[in-house]
Amino acid sequence: MKKLIFSIAFCCLSFADCYSIDSKNSTGMEICRETKVCSYISPKNDKQFRKALAYRDSKKGASSIKSIRKDIDLLWRALNYSKMWIVGGNSDYSLWDRLNVPVDGNYNGTIWKTLAPVVHEIMDKYEVGLDVAEKAALLTPYPLPWDSAKEALTQLYGTGSVLGHQYTLEEALFVLDLCPQLKKIWVFDLSPSKEDCRFFSKCLIGSMVVVLKARRMIDQSFSLDLAPYSMTEDEFISHNAIRLLREMKSKTGWTQWLVDDEKLE
Repeated sequence: MKKLIFSIAFCCLSFADCYSIDSKNSTGMEICRETKVCSYISPKNDKQFRKALAYRDSKKGASSIKSIRKDIDLLWRALNYSKMWIVGGNSDYSLWDRLNVPVDGNYNGTIWKTLAPVVHEIMDKYEVGLDVAEKAALLTPYPLPWDSAKEALTQLYGTGSVLGHQYTLEEALFVLDLCPQLKKIWVFDLSPSKEDCRFFSKCLIGSMVVVLKARRMIDQSFSLDLAPYSMTEDEFISHNAIRLLREMKSKTGWTQWLVDDEKLE
């Protein structure tokens, strides 16, 4: 059966009608609301979003902790369900003033090289300045072919630890809003490799923690376990993912669909 990535419900780069606003005298919240550039659920992608919700609801019993602990692909899909809720929460305009963006338009790093087309499109569409467009680009879902997305994240992390990486808020938002597009053969999506599932799962876990803490939606004391002990890599990833999903379930309610069929560790 074809395996889907549900976060791709957000991957259509949809812009609302053009608005011209006074970006110098407006707050970040006003800019996001007035331009709607930070709106993840626009009229153009709302239908896809609702389809993803319906599918998730129909598969509720399949997304249990006991199941995802044993299957890295199912774990990855569970993380994407959670990503859908985080991104769909559409509250990152509250983080606007905390975003650190280039002020000279000199894009040398991986994030800004990747987002440059989005920045320029936002400037043209909404007649806003560079800094406003850059912040908005960080809050806009951005589709990339699978290989390009993997290359961007690999460049970002190098050969270091993905879970142990000290994410900046900008990196975390970049990861959550990056929407890898699966390769296709005719109308069928090709399933990602187990290695790719592991890599993207670690990216999602690390970035979710940073964004949820920034929103003060999980305890500031929450941290990932970076000592794998005698675990396999899959067990280690699942261990941290389950800890985060349980934290989200207790604090946000966004993962109520997750069936906790194991005793707490």
